Amino acid sequence: WLLNYARKNRISDLYFIDAKSGYIFYSLKKYPDFGTNLFTGSYKNSKLSRAFRNAISSSKESVLLTDMDRRIPGIIPPCFYFSTPVVQGNQTIGAIVFSVEADYLDNLLLTQPHAENDWATAISTMIIGTDRFFRSNDPDFLSDQNRYLKKLKYRTAGDNIAVIDKSSCTVMNLQVQGNVFANASLGIAGKGKYVTPSGKSALCSYTPLNINGLDWILISQFPVPDVLRPVRSLLIFMIIFYILLILILIWLISFFSNDITLRVANLNKTLTSLADNKENDETTVKLTDELDIVKNTANNIIKRIGEAARFATELTEGKTDSAFAVTGDNDLIGISLNKLRAVSY
Repeated sequence: WLLNYARKNRISDLYFIDAKSGYIFYSLKKYPDFGTNLFTGSYKNSKLSRAFRNAISSSKESVLLTDMDRRIPGIIPPCFYFSTPVVQGNQTIGAIVFSVEADYLDNLLLTQPHAENDWATAISTMIIGTDRFFRSNDPDFLSDQNRYLKKLKYRTAGDNIAVIDKSSCTVMNLQVQGNVFANASLGIAGKGKYVTPSGKSALCSYTPLNINGLDWILISQFPVPDVLRPVRSLLIFMIIFYILLILILIWLISFFSNDITLRVANLNKTLTSLADNKENDETTVKLTDELDIVKNTANNIIKRIGEAARFATELTEGKTDSAFAVTGDNDLIGISLNKLRAVSY
């Protein structure tokens, strides 16, 4: 029944301790502390002994907590304790102590991902003590233990790394460096920036946990690279956008430049024909801009000169039957040719 109760409530061990003698007379796990005396034995200065002493010296309804107990790294996992007295009549006859391992806190602090907010998966939560030792496992360690240990070897002593590797646990085995959480020991919440044990730069907010018997600090952190990721994405988008815009502008300039060059070349051909007194059989083009107007004007001049030349030739051959068509009072060529026709006639 006790084993089922412990599994259901995520209790790693459960101790029954005699108040008068101080002996542990029942334990689920039967760790080395089982059967020892918490008044005089080798565990008399442990957190377990403190939990027992607090329980037998408290009132009937008290449930007390102790800080994390490091115990034996790699052999007995770190844990914290709940304790309560066992009272018969008016007499305290013993204590029950519940041992809860650090992975309980890890699961309790686990940040649930949100599909609609991908950035939420980058937020992690942990608990450290005012001594800056981890009380829950470092979230970076839980995500990739091997990679974490490789990064850690450049930042901490080799003995610590061996203990963490052997115990698969950073709780009570590793400290957070820096003074960013100094105000928390004074009971003051705050926020700041610090470097995690694995070398990541992170923004964080922290608050002391006001629980009797615990000097713990609750921390929520967000890696700086993840904070800057939207800015980087926007910057990359803007760079790509401007590159595409520049390429489009270059293509447009090239397209219109080639078109204008071709049309200027045709205009030059027309004007060359005029300069060389050659006839031009080009038809009138559709007017779209000033270049087309100039080209049509040049074509009309060439056509008019050609007509005048043919009329003058006919006059020299004695053909004076018809007059030269005059376009208006300012048509000097037409008026002059008609005067020449009159003299010849």
